[in-house]
Amino acid sequence: MARKTLLAVAGLVSVHDSCWTTDRATAAQRWSKIEPSDGEVMILLEWSDRAVAHDLMATRDVLDGVVTSVAESFERYIGLWA
Repeated sequence: MARKTLLAVAGLVSVHDSCWTTDRATAAQRWSKIEPSDGEVMILLEWSDRAVAHDLMATRDVLDGVVTSVAESFERYIGLWA
């Protein structure tokens, strides 16, 4: 979940900055500046870099929060496939 969402973030940053990137870490840092309300994107970076013990509630919070927000931004700025 974390790695795939960060790849979507890299796409969003690429479109926003008109400069292609697939670097998840750089994209996460940049997106947190573009969309400060998505500050939890850095949590996804932490989860993707190493095994982090987290409970089901933490996973739900991230899914309902930043993952949903990134998906909505992706749909708005890039589009989704049906």
